Amino acid sequence: NPKTKAIAFVHAETSTGACSDAQAICKFAQEKGLLTIVDAVTSLGGVPLEVDAWGIDAIYSGSQKCLSCTPGLSPVSFSARAEQVIKGRNHVLEEAITGDLALVRADISDRYGNLRFRHAQANFGPAMATAARLTIAEVRAMVDEPIPQPDIMLPGVYVDLEARRNYLFGPLVSHVLGWTGRISATELGRRSGEGYLSDDIIGKAGLELTFEDELRGRYGLQQVQRDPTGRVVRTLRTLEEPIPGHSLELTIDLTIQKEAERALRWAMNLIGLRRGVFIVQNPQTGEILAMVSLPAYDNNEFSQGISTGDFRRLVNDPDRPLVNLAISEQIPPGSTYKLITGTGGLEDRRITPSTRLMTKAFITIGRWKYWDWNKEGWGPITIYDAFAHSSDTFFYQVAGRLGIDRLAFWGHEYGFGRRTGIDLPGEVPGIIPTNQWARRLFGRGIYSGETYQAGIGQGYNAVTPLQLINAYSALANGGTLYRPQLVRRILDPDGKVVQDFQPDVIRQLDVSAETLRVMRVAARNVLVVRHTYNLVDLPIVVAGKSGTAEFGLRDKQGRLPFHSWFAGWTPRKIGRAH
Repeated sequence: NPKTKAIAFVHAETSTGACSDAQAICKFAQEKGLLTIVDAVTSLGGVPLEVDAWGIDAIYSGSQKCLSCTPGLSPVSFSARAEQVIKGRNHVLEEAITGDLALVRADISDRYGNLRFRHAQANFGPAMATAARLTIAEVRAMVDEPIPQPDIMLPGVYVDLEARRNYLFGPLVSHVLGWTGRISATELGRRSGEGYLSDDIIGKAGLELTFEDELRGRYGLQQVQRDPTGRVVRTLRTLEEPIPGHSLELTIDLTIQKEAERALRWAMNLIGLRRGVFIVQNPQTGEILAMVSLPAYDNNEFSQGISTGDFRRLVNDPDRPLVNLAISEQIPPGSTYKLITGTGGLEDRRITPSTRLMTKAFITIGRWKYWDWNKEGWGPITIYDAFAHSSDTFFYQVAGRLGIDRLAFWGHEYGFGRRTGIDLPGEVPGIIPTNQWARRLFGRGIYSGETYQAGIGQGYNAVTPLQLINAYSALANGGTLYRPQLVRRILDPDGKVVQDFQPDVIRQLDVSAETLRVMRVAARNVLVVRHTYNLVDLPIVVAGKSGTAEFGLRDKQGRLPFHSWFAGWTPRKIGRAH
């Protein structure tokens, strides 16, 4: 019956008395419809295992002496029903059928009344974990009558309860929420003295990890009386009441999150992309309304006990579904970085809004040519047209006038090259090259051609998608750089606010209001000249900047792979902050 939801692991000891107990337990398990597996590790006092009479479904043993008492049994034997059930639950014991079954013992005679599993091979670990993770509802649904008191029916065995996360939206928000899992030895040692037990569940990624202390709560403490067999007779007193953990209210809007994921999947499928990011941020507060990173993973796999095979599949996937690309992927920003070059040129007075620079097909330094993406150039243009048409040779010249260190200064001003401080683990800082950086790595300064490349967001430049949207939010709102925020408030079990997170300002950009206005108008021109094709036809006004960053090796046709970007916002009025 593939619906079987529990397994009885019976450890038969050597004495005849223990053998009788094991037989009684097997018969009880058979009556309740449990899949019964016997660990026959000893001779059972010379008593044969009566498979049919006892209702045994499977036997495994490391002792040939034991098996010699029961002719016809091999070291791993499964009845037809057991094999059918196990195959029906392939996430539990699939490997155990085809491989060598680990030596596992469920010792019901533990002096403290605990059901303990000891396994010698890792391939049986997920099976044991799954078998042990039964809810009361599942067990009640499996048997025909209410569960009897286990310490009466099965001396030495008791029912224990364990909380388990059930992520309702799975992959939709898995990179934000993260996942929980069994505490490791390293984590247990690091949290020594904090009340953790060796079998506790702990946050492993995402907000589950960041806010572990707030979400966890605290164990209570009772003084109990036990009889000589270890059974709890009565509770004498409660020394400490348990304290439930807090809850988090997030800034994520599920409607926007779903729409963002749908739009991103549509675009990726349309042009054959395998990875992508979509972030929506409120520029007035820094709140993240949506954060989608594809491919994603189902965090329920982890909370329910992921198998070794499934975990290996996720880790070895070349598209890295476990990585939140929004914060942990640093890649060249391409032409979106021209916001930094333009701001620096205006603020350092290397150009003015009316300065016209001659743009040709390429610029030369010695024998090297630095091409514009438009192989004809644009002629003499101002920053408004240069930003709109994304003229490479215009921004080469501005970057050359600034120099790499001043260009890096303005990059840092917008938040690049440093972590944003979002409440998620795993954020990377990105790379903004300087002469000092190059001397430390290469033993030399930055070359002029490398400065040109940095001015159009290529070369050594690397940023995260979150850094990019945060920078454009600062442009859109008039110059305030916020720390991106995912948690709005922490609530206690009664729904009362424990902590309210207000917008956190990193700094006010040291950029004039006029420069910000010029760059906002230039960003609107990007759409007006149809550099982004039909985005200008949307029923809402959009301003922003696209970008393409080449990398890697050329294919047989001489083409380079590339990253594509778009950062934008919806202004109330062109040029005004909002």
